[in-house]
This record gives sequence, structure tokens and C-alpha cells, in this order.
Amino acid sequence: MRAPLPPVREDSPWLAEVKNLYLRTTLGQLDVLGDIPGVCTYAEAAARSKSVTLGGISCRVIDLDTLIEAKRFAGRKKDVPAVEELELIRTILRRRRDEGGAGA
Repeated sequence: MRAPLPPVREDSPWLAEVKNLYLRTTLGQLDVLGDIPGVCTYAEAAARSKSVTLGGISCRVIDLDTLIEAKRFAGRKKDVPAVEELELIRTILRRRRDEGGAGA
């Protein structure tokens, strides 16, 4: 999304030097992270991720707890409503998981 960078191609030699890359795609913005500053390294983020299919493409995404932690650490005003929404989603998911597990 930064203007001076050339289009991203699989064999782009400059990719190895980039820690975090923010791409504009036909499906929306995609954050490709080499680390999550203040939260975890790439290896830790990989361990906290899961594979999902988006638009027919398999990719790894960080878990909800890590996303909330990253947005909190960023400390940006624009992230406050997102953190509140993500925490509500986490509460709902945990409640559903607990209710489903209690009857099993």
C-alpha cells in the first residue's frame, strides 16, 4: 500500500527484506506480518495461528487473542472500537464453546 514499492511478485527479491507488508487486494487489505511488534515474533505468531481458506486460497491467520493483544499494544484511537468488538466476539465464542461442552 506504500506508493514507492513495486508490485508484489512471488520472485520479488526485495520481499526478503520486508518484515511487515500491507497489501491492497480485490478481497480487501491484507496484512502480511513478519512479526507483531510488542506482541510476538513471527515464530510465536505462527504458533498462535490457524489455517483458513479465504477466496479459495489457504492462508494462516493469527488467533483472536493475539489480534486483540496487537491492537491494544498499538494504542491507536482508531483501534479502541475494534478491540471492544473483538472482545465481545471472544466472549460470545467462549460462551458458545462452554455451553456446547457442558452438555456433551
